[in-house]
Amino acid sequence: MNTVPHVLIVVSLLALLAAAACCDVKRFRIPNLITAPGVLLGLALNALLPDALGLTSALYGLALGLLGLLPLYLLRIWGAGDVKLVAMVGAFLGPTATITTVLFSFVAGGVIAVLVTWQGRKGKLLLDNLRFMIYSVVLNARLRTAPVIEPPAESAGKLAYAVPILAGTVAYIAYQALQ
Repeated sequence: MNTVPHVLIVVSLLALLAAAACCDVKRFRIPNLITAPGVLLGLALNALLPDALGLTSALYGLALGLLGLLPLYLLRIWGAGDVKLVAMVGAFLGPTATITTVLFSFVAGGVIAVLVTWQGRKGKLLLDNLRFMIYSVVLNARLRTAPVIEPPAESAGKLAYAVPILAGTVAYIAYQALQ
């Protein structure tokens, strides 16, 4: 079944994601002035447009994006803006699409992180940090202690995660269009 979102939903969502990605690249922040109105717009479009998801599905997508990814914020893996951005995506695309979009975003984030790290000549540092984290987990498992991973002394870099979220969303929409 082809479930390509309404064209107005796609255009609005991609414009908001592009604005968020630009802000994130420049300042490593995603403003609430993008995500909050974006959530409202996603809910409104899905409630009002014919052949859209409907308000209930949009609310489920919003809740899944926010609550499902909240642990990433609590573990300091993602920033609050990243989680709110995915919640906004959920308000536009609904719960099932949110899951797929997040998976595509994780893949895009991994690819972009490796490319940025290698381009910045921090590949050895990245591998050293990964080795340190793996050894810490293995050591804690052998000692039967709770896993505690100390951050490495030097980071291999930061990634503006709105870019992979945008890429994952584009990949999802393209995938749906090809179905």
